[in-house]
Amino acid sequence: MSNRYYLWPMALVDGEWSIPDQVWAHVWGIMVKTGRAERLFYNGYIRTYDDWILWVKDRSNLVVLAVDSKSKKFACVAWLNNIAEGAAQAHFCFIESMPRPDIGKSVLAYWSGFPGLYVITGLTPESHPEAVRYAEMIGFAIQGTIPSFCNLAYEGRRVGAVVSSYPIQREVKNGWRKETEIPAVVAV
Repeated sequence: MSNRYYLWPMALVDGEWSIPDQVWAHVWGIMVKTGRAERLFYNGYIRTYDDWILWVKDRSNLVVLAVDSKSKKFACVAWLNNIAEGAAQAHFCFIESMPRPDIGKSVLAYWSGFPGLYVITGLTPESHPEAVRYAEMIGFAIQGTIPSFCNLAYEGRRVGAVVSSYPIQREVKNGWRKETEIPAVVAV
């Protein structure tokens, strides 16, 4: 992997957030301007900057921002949530970059270092075929579709959810899986 992208995790460190609100305001502005906010938060739960900043700071969302080291632009925001029993759900939103497989693969490599995580899943509206193709390009396997699972609040309709999974390979020694430390900032 190259050092083209830096991953900047959102974390509360000594009472301060690792990524300032001004950065999230910039990211939100781009997401709204490009229509990505409604597409990403298709269920309508996140509609305003205030919703967004509260959501980003919710510690049940493990958010990471990918920054292009060459252009210094924010390439992608990604997060895991719905974390339970060694599984988590992944989400990706490209900000000032086209959907690049190397970014997604780098984020997945970073998340693969999280102790106790064995599979990452995705639930993508079937009406977003480009997002499904992207998931496949970065290593997710399509498992099937759940009919009428996704509520597209802005469109007033429901569509199926394409279920995908990304198993994390872990080293096994003497019947135990070897866990690794989570790096704070990663150059990928």
